[in-house]
Amino acid sequence: MFCSSCGSHFSSQDKFCGKCGSKVGGTPSQAHKEMAATSEPGPHNPQSSASQQASAQLQNLKESEFVKQGQAVGKAYFSFALTAFKSPFTFARNMSEASIVNGLISIILFALIVPMTSWWASRNAYFSVPFFETVVIPAVVLTLGVLLMVGVMNGVLKLMQVDADFKMVVSRFGALLVFPVAIGLVGFIFALLSAKAFGSLIAFVSLMFFPLTFLGTMFSFDKKRPGGLDAFYGIILTNVLITIIALILMLIVADAVISNLIPSGIGLPF
Repeated sequence: MFCSSCGSHFSSQDKFCGKCGSKVGGTPSQAHKEMAATSEPGPHNPQSSASQQASAQLQNLKESEFVKQGQAVGKAYFSFALTAFKSPFTFARNMSEASIVNGLISIILFALIVPMTSWWASRNAYFSVPFFETVVIPAVVLTLGVLLMVGVMNGVLKLMQVDADFKMVVSRFGALLVFPVAIGLVGFIFALLSAKAFGSLIAFVSLMFFPLTFLGTMFSFDKKRPGGLDAFYGIILTNVLITIIALILMLIVADAVISNLIPSGIGLPF
């Protein structure tokens, strides 16, 4: 036999349903009706519908605010990049710590464009190149590595008795990095247009301009206090430390990419 309230099976000797408690052979229990009324959407439960509508409106409002903030940040960076591209050094000298967000965006874009171009250029019909291992991991490692390099440069500037803090250094460095980012973006566009070899070459050229960004950033600060490390030795120390960090980053990225490409079926020539 089956319960008329919940449809559960029970024995013919039972007087009440063991699941919902309804009397055998009777009408559905009042508790079951109330439970169904509160659980089912529609006109029977206006309170539930109202709460669902309020939750949906709140979610849409949050998404709208997030989109507006993203658009505002994008417009601000576009204006920042356009001015920096026209007069990189002059614009960088006038940067303050308030532009750190734009500087961080430049660093993230540079760290993302280079592996993206390499990933797209290496794709073909014979094997698939994993996106996460060849783009995401290198981009994260490069972003953190570049921030570490900027921190090293900031430390050397302090040894030179230059009035500079980390936020200001990031802002000026990001302004000067716009030019390499623009070159890398051009290379990525050529790679998308099937000119993969030429696009990879342009992306490599953007890497060649990367060390010059550090020199430009250091020269954008004026030494207003006497004493400290001489500028010549400061540049040498910065280049040595940045080169060491760059070599370590290359080893980390190469190890991560190669170790993930081998299981994917990409054979190595040795």
